[in-house]
Amino acid sequence: MRPRPTRPHARAPRRHAGFGLVEILVGVVIGMLALLVIYQALALSEGYKRTTTAGGDAQSAGMISTFILGQDVGNAGNGISATAQELASCPSTGNFATTWRPIPVLIRDGGNDFTSDSFDVFYSVNPRHVTQLDILTTFNPGGTIDVQSPLAFEVGNMFVMSDIAAGVCEMGTVAAMVGPNAGTGVVNITPSPMVTTFPQGATWIVNLGPANQVRKVRYDVQAGVIRSQDLINAAAVANPIVSNIVLLKAQYGLDTDGNQFIDSWVSARSAPWREADVLAAPLAQLRQIKAIRLAVVVRSSQFERATDAEGRAAVTDLTGNYTVTLFDCRGLVPCTGEMTGVTIPDSANYRHRVFEQVIPLRNQVWNPS
Repeated sequence: MRPRPTRPHARAPRRHAGFGLVEILVGVVIGMLALLVIYQALALSEGYKRTTTAGGDAQSAGMISTFILGQDVGNAGNGISATAQELASCPSTGNFATTWRPIPVLIRDGGNDFTSDSFDVFYSVNPRHVTQLDILTTFNPGGTIDVQSPLAFEVGNMFVMSDIAAGVCEMGTVAAMVGPNAGTGVVNITPSPMVTTFPQGATWIVNLGPANQVRKVRYDVQAGVIRSQDLINAAAVANPIVSNIVLLKAQYGLDTDGNQFIDSWVSARSAPWREADVLAAPLAQLRQIKAIRLAVVVRSSQFERATDAEGRAAVTDLTGNYTVTLFDCRGLVPCTGEMTGVTIPDSANYRHRVFEQVIPLRNQVWNPS
């Protein structure tokens, strides 16, 4: 007889698995530590990112400003250098905006090394005629002007009448014209209202070209912004170019011996290169100006703390005011115009970029006499 199989004993039910209070608290602590590390790393990387971005913005601002300034200064003297002999007899009014003397660039010194200079630029664009012309008859106010130049003028041109014997000048525009005469080539010009009598034989007329292309522009720095302002239009307001500019310095490059090479660099702080001196300077002195050099110091927009997000001291100490040498000769001799130890006030905790450029006045070089 076979034995009866026995039934296995029923297994006791297993206890339910899960997290207890201790495990939950440990997980919360680990999560908080992870968040702290992540936020610390994010703050540190974000600080480096802002510093890098601000430095890039300063680099761009400096490049844009030097390009714009270089372009306008390089054109200085266009349309007036070739007629400098005639325009040099114009009187000095003591104001660059109203004088018609052949001054391509006028630097206005800031008064010290850490205050920005400003400068004015004068040039015109005349696609027709760039030399002076003799008037054929005496001009009286209310009359017309006769010149023998069939292609020199068109309506809307700005011109300067210069009586070289009397040292009198007046600006006018071409309101209307008749001619040229088929036989003689004489053009009869009706000018805008003028008040001066100009005798034939001593008077030259200098055509500056279209009035809207005659440029007298002032560049300066106000509240950290480089601005340009039209000086011919008295109602014109200054236009901003770039911001975060802390210093703009300018110097004249002089050829004192007539060999077309720069002999020295001078600022506009001392005679005979102060603003009033240059406005009244003889032509021989104005001819010495062959180049301008500019230094632009740009500040980043990011305020830099003395320590980073982890409390470590910054690699570069920015806690003091920024000091720089401008137009550094680097030990070369002879050396003129170097500005050493220029300290800019209220510049601590910011990064700075320095841009320097030499701008030849090509119209001054091409017309040396």
